[in-house]
Amino acid sequence: ATVRFPAGERVEYATVYLMPAALKSDPTPEDLRGANHQQHSHNGAAVTFEDLDAGGYWIGASRGWGHDDHEPSLQFVEVGTGSVEVEVPIPSSDLTKGVIVQGFAPSGHLVPDLQLSLRVESADGSSRGGGGTQTELADGSILIGPDDSMRAMFETAGSKATITASSGSYGKETIEVAAFDGTTYEVRFQDPAIARVAVPGYLGSEALGKVRVRLEPAGREERHVWFGRGGSDGKPDETGTVEITPLSPGEYTLRLFYFDDRDQRWRSTEIARQAVTVVAGENRFSISLPPLYSLVVQFPEGTTTGTAQVAQIGTATEGVAASAPIVDGVATIDGLVAGEYNLTAWGTGISRASAMTIVVPVSGAVFYDPPPVNAIRVTVSDPDGAMARAGFLDGDVIRRINGQPFEGEEQLAMLGILLQGAREVTITVGRDGGEVELVVNPKEMMEGNPGGRFQPTSE
Repeated sequence: ATVRFPAGERVEYATVYLMPAALKSDPTPEDLRGANHQQHSHNGAAVTFEDLDAGGYWIGASRGWGHDDHEPSLQFVEVGTGSVEVEVPIPSSDLTKGVIVQGFAPSGHLVPDLQLSLRVESADGSSRGGGGTQTELADGSILIGPDDSMRAMFETAGSKATITASSGSYGKETIEVAAFDGTTYEVRFQDPAIARVAVPGYLGSEALGKVRVRLEPAGREERHVWFGRGGSDGKPDETGTVEITPLSPGEYTLRLFYFDDRDQRWRSTEIARQAVTVVAGENRFSISLPPLYSLVVQFPEGTTTGTAQVAQIGTATEGVAASAPIVDGVATIDGLVAGEYNLTAWGTGISRASAMTIVVPVSGAVFYDPPPVNAIRVTVSDPDGAMARAGFLDGDVIRRINGQPFEGEEQLAMLGILLQGAREVTITVGRDGGEVELVVNPKEMMEGNPGGRFQPTSE
């Protein structure tokens, strides 16, 4: 049975359900969501259910990935031998659970190729993004709303939502959304710009074919950058230049990445960045390829497979990692700029998850021998979060809980399990060269928005 949506219907993401009629004569939405036959559709693509027994079936469709707040449609279809095509209507999105976006060209007319994406970011820096649920309205505007996971994140304190409107003719514009309550937002595109970016030092280098360029609106830079399989976007041409268009005029961050597709995924590491101003018309920029180094990590005997990972310390992308597989006890991580890094690893024969600090470039191989875990590093990202309210400061190091120090990762994990049911604990933290004691309720601190994170470390 091949299921299609009505012509002209805008369906960004949808879930299609198929349920034997013999199971239920009058199925409810909950019955459909529990059906064994489910498929997801993206951009209105048809879906096909194969190897069905002949008989009657209920077919339904809902917007999004089958979330409870999107009611599915329902209709009956008879399936015999061979194949059958079914056109299934899809319910309109609830105007009270989204916002309406209109995109206008510089001339004032509606943009015909408007595309929208939604991003929700919490106070602790985590985020969710995607198309959400979208419905094209009769006047050409688009109703867009979050799926339930985005909505749950948006409803936490300190979260924000942004919608990026893009056009193949005019570039991208981003707006911030205050609430999903049916409000109409107008996106006014400007005359497009084009940027030609030269990468001095790229041609003839060992990084040939492994460098990518991106221009991102200032203040909205992606923390983790995905180039996809093949990674052709942003790749310099035979002259060492990248052309990026269309762009909306404004302030941007020009970023240079080292891209390694050995694992057929996406690994990219930022190696340079600079602020630029894009104006209407043609723009010319250059961003030089810095010296790049390789790090060879030797692991103890018995370590056969796994992953080695480094994250640069004290940079705009601190915490973003570059990694490489461990093969026969050795891992080689390429494309690193000079600087200080945290090195971690996991795999067969590796018992410790703490980090060891290294400085690149380094002469020869580095032997992986991190110090034992004996403390917890505190990162506070939201001044209104539960961790901040409990008295923690960013950079604190937890040394003892109820007077008990840590003597290894296993003890630390067991202590964490025991504390889950505790009402009150005394935590000793290292701060500004001294120690401070905090009395906290672990359960209250971890409910809702923690506003930070805890990480095992060593002192």
